[in-house]
Amino acid sequence: MRLKEIPLPASAEKQRVNGDNNPLAKRLADYLLITDEEINEATKPELIRLMQIWRICVVDLLNHSTRTWSGKKAAKFLSEAKNIFVQYYNNSPVINEEAEAMKTDPENPEVEYQMKVEMLRDKGKYCLNVAELTGNEHFVGLAIGYFQEAVVAAEKDTSAWAVATMEEEMAKKQLGEKIDWTRFKVAYQTAIQLSPHAGGWDRKAAVSWWFTKEASMAGRQEDLRLGLVNLRSACKEGKVSWITRYPIKDVSKFIMRISRRLTAVGISPDTFMLPDE
Repeated sequence: MRLKEIPLPASAEKQRVNGDNNPLAKRLADYLLITDEEINEATKPELIRLMQIWRICVVDLLNHSTRTWSGKKAAKFLSEAKNIFVQYYNNSPVINEEAEAMKTDPENPEVEYQMKVEMLRDKGKYCLNVAELTGNEHFVGLAIGYFQEAVVAAEKDTSAWAVATMEEEMAKKQLGEKIDWTRFKVAYQTAIQLSPHAGGWDRKAAVSWWFTKEASMAGRQEDLRLGLVNLRSACKEGKVSWITRYPIKDVSKFIMRISRRLTAVGISPDTFMLPDE
């Protein structure tokens, strides 16, 4: 039975990080063909491991959708992510109950992992990717809704709460609202403080880059310096170049975003709607 051979999430995540041009979903295709019967027969540890595998595949597909020049390829990756949402994220009360109950990583109880919050954040990021590809701002509004649900679902003052709060504020800005800097900064400082046990150097670097960019655009010099100091510190921990990993990569993404939009002609935004929308 396939359930007995489910790979460890840490191993799958390592594959994702070290992956190639083929989405991880192709290498883990068996675990995206799990039937309702198998889900119902799965033990709690098996189901939790499956849920983590599904999430890793979704994150990988969303990342692939932003790494291609082709609008049609990006649409394909997003459609595959949508299928996982429909078939598994929204599958049954059993999955929802397990997602709500999970607050720490089963493999490492000292590490925060709020599954319900992360699944909502995945849907929010999916909607932002669809909005970016199609130019349809309706999906930005949907993303805000998912991030707001994630904030409510998260335990207060946790890393998941902090990241979802920052994502909500940045998404609202896309629709013309001003960032609430008091809220945004508190969330950022919370994410930084908790990063050793929630996301590690990679999360510390990611939220610091968000914070740095927004501070720069808002002309907030002290916050800009704070973000840069933390960004460089995090990248030093991860032994990566902060300039290459963030500013230069962002410029490249901007150019690729234009290419995807230009080559997405004829792709209907309606095909990306999720059933719960």
